[in-house]
Amino acid sequence: MSGIVPLKFFLFVLFGKTIAAPSLGNKISINLDISGDAPEQVGSLPSVEYPGAVNYFMKRTYYFSHVMGSISDAGEIILEDPQVTSRRVLVLTREDGTKYVKVSNRYKNFRGRSNRKIVEFIRRPVDFYYTQIFRAPLKLNVKTYDDDSFIKVENGETGKVFTIRDELKDELVIGAVNYGEYNINHDIEGLMERTVRVVEGRVVYIIIVSKYVNGIEFEMKYKFVDGRIPSLSRFSITVNILKLR
Repeated sequence: MSGIVPLKFFLFVLFGKTIAAPSLGNKISINLDISGDAPEQVGSLPSVEYPGAVNYFMKRTYYFSHVMGSISDAGEIILEDPQVTSRRVLVLTREDGTKYVKVSNRYKNFRGRSNRKIVEFIRRPVDFYYTQIFRAPLKLNVKTYDDDSFIKVENGETGKVFTIRDELKDELVIGAVNYGEYNINHDIEGLMERTVRVVEGRVVYIIIVSKYVNGIEFEMKYKFVDGRIPSLSRFSITVNILKLR
């Protein structure tokens, strides 16, 4: 629909106004092995978002002089990146013994501005080493979807909620979203997670919450009005900065 501004426009505006990061100079690299005690310069706290997980971060005293370097587990290197200017690490051991590691990196681009990139890794009990998570996008037509093999549908007081099944969240992500023949949201570049809620009535409301690897969460609200001239329009957009908690 020509009336719906592409998400790329909002990404451009947002990053075009990114606050310049302070000049950090050459930081001292501190390696973190998540199988043992953290170095003196690295703090740790229980995760708010993931029960049972632990967040690792540079303590305030060392933030401007040190940076987490290589991330490893019992000697196995998970991630190395000498260009990073700051880093936070979340580690979760799931009930089945699977280890999930989420690393939030910050970089300074050629203009001196701070950019963010989130990378995720996983090692199951049957795996010999960690692998980076890359999710395949799954197209969803919320008007006609009737298969729960990959996407689960929960019916509640606030409408239908579409999410990837829990056991598939490391492999799949809801990608392009349609309502019948209408394209709603096809922005999938860098997409980590997407939830879709549909409230049906004389006017159909569709709310899409999308999380991206650049640390941005978009909540977009659309409405579909049927009639002699059906119309689909976006009437709200909310932008949040994701916190690694």
